[in-house]
Amino acid sequence: MINRRNEQENKEGNQERRFRSTARRVIGERKGDLDEAATDAMKLRIHVKTQEAIATDALELIRKTYRFGEKRYSSRKDLYLRSNTRSFRCR
Repeated sequence: MINRRNEQENKEGNQERRFRSTARRVIGERKGDLDEAATDAMKLRIHVKTQEAIATDALELIRKTYRFGEKRYSSRKDLYLRSNTRSFRCR
């Protein structure tokens, strides 16, 4: 139990050191630069996670089959092909 806790603390310490050194290189060493780097990192993390959720939801929708009217279509391409042929009929 103690070994696991020490390993976790070591990982967190290494990550923090890497973050601080990267922030110093990229942003600088002035007062407030570390806070700015942390804020930017959190914003980026939120953006990445949001995009992952959007992509996951989109993939789930693509995998499903939808019922559009009388016939069942397994892809949107089938639906578009069918609707385009209807629009060219003479009335």
